[in-house]
Amino acid sequence: MTYVNKWHLDVFAKGKLGRDYFLNKLIYEFPGTVAAGIGPQVKRVLDGETIDLEEVYFPRFAAGHAGYQKIHGMPFFEDGKVSGGVLIREEITQKKQEELERQVLEQELRQSQKMEAIGTLAGGIAHDFNNILASMIGNAELSREDLPPEHPVQKYLGQIMEAGQRATDLVRQIMSFSRAQEYEPKPIRMAQAIEDGLKLLRSSIPRSVEIKENLLAQEEVILGDVTQVQQILMNLCGNAAQAMGDEGVMQVVLVRVDLSRTQAQAISPDMEPGSYLRLSVRDSGQGISLENMPRIFDPFFTTKEVGKGTGMGLSVVHGLVQAHGGFITVESSSGQGSLFAVYLPMLDAEVPPEHSPDSVLPRGHESVLFVDDEEAIAELGRQLLSRLGYRVTAVTSSIQALETYRADPGGYDLVLTDYTMPEMTGDKLTKELLKINPRLPVIICTGHSERVDTDKARELGAKDFVLKPLSMRDLAVLVRRVLDEAHLPAA
Repeated sequence: MTYVNKWHLDVFAKGKLGRDYFLNKLIYEFPGTVAAGIGPQVKRVLDGETIDLEEVYFPRFAAGHAGYQKIHGMPFFEDGKVSGGVLIREEITQKKQEELERQVLEQELRQSQKMEAIGTLAGGIAHDFNNILASMIGNAELSREDLPPEHPVQKYLGQIMEAGQRATDLVRQIMSFSRAQEYEPKPIRMAQAIEDGLKLLRSSIPRSVEIKENLLAQEEVILGDVTQVQQILMNLCGNAAQAMGDEGVMQVVLVRVDLSRTQAQAISPDMEPGSYLRLSVRDSGQGISLENMPRIFDPFFTTKEVGKGTGMGLSVVHGLVQAHGGFITVESSSGQGSLFAVYLPMLDAEVPPEHSPDSVLPRGHESVLFVDDEEAIAELGRQLLSRLGYRVTAVTSSIQALETYRADPGGYDLVLTDYTMPEMTGDKLTKELLKINPRLPVIICTGHSERVDTDKARELGAKDFVLKPLSMRDLAVLVRRVLDEAHLPAA
């Protein structure tokens, strides 16, 4: 090197080194050039060639920092021989960073659009599938009602209903993941949620992966959502199975821990002392490298091959844990497997007891208008409510329902309507019905909708909003409660 300009000193040396540091050294052997791997290309200039290097990464410039350069090299000739050359170097680090950021944003946008499309698809499937489940579960219940308790077919019908309920839970998990459905937190027994989640999980985990569960905290309760807790479990276990190459041992443990302030602060500076349920998932896989550990909860970060993962699993887990007021830790090292631990605050409460299958269903004698555009569901609703003692008129058209009610406004004590219907949706039907009788109790029911939820339904004047499929017991309790509340005197 025989000359360097001031820009070179400012950019590469940050003003810390003078020209003497660079002059009279072989540029193709200079440490920064060698580190960038361009020594041979630069040397070609002295062989009489012109070079153009569009993007060169320098891990270490003279002042110790890194960056990107665009380089143009051109030889000088004297009497037909190479007498020297010039390197023109353009700093493109900021431009490269902006390009990388743009690529990341584009990737995130594509991923976001993909997730939105999956959510839309899941919602459409949920609506149709919930109608199928409603018909299946409802007709199984009617069949059980018609048979004596000791009949051998009762066992098979019970298994159909149990399978239908599992399918219902699975659909709601899909809807929750696609953000199509939100649930209000309530007291849940964590061990039961984990047990049910593991049953669903076993169908998607290879048989070569052994799952060892040890749920020591059987009765302890948290305030949360069953579907989201199971989503945390399934993401952690799914990652563990993939980390083991679909073969190995996975340990799922649930214990109660009572943390002092010192112990809580060691987990997270934001963690308060108290009682927590600790859900841990340990795998016997290859572990997580120190390089990747800081980024594992970042959205869209993944070390998996294209098509093997979106990089959303752990970021979803992190968000759900935070939404439950909890904390998550990870311990791992290369070749030693990984241990993810989720801490969720315990709730000093009891889970409300479920109704016994043999307990008496609430009944009534009032007149109900049941509206659903699917004939099978309309007939099922008529039969279920009729068996509970109600006088039921079932129609398959919202326009027909409005005309039926308008012809006899005093003849109906309650309207139960589907939301997604042609001609007139359930919310519009509700508005029209309430114009005729503002005191009419209306229940909106749907398999899935992003346009209406409990709050919006009540803003419209409906008394309640429920998701299909409804069991006979759910339907009996819902209808009786809404009718009783409608008959209460005004405060």
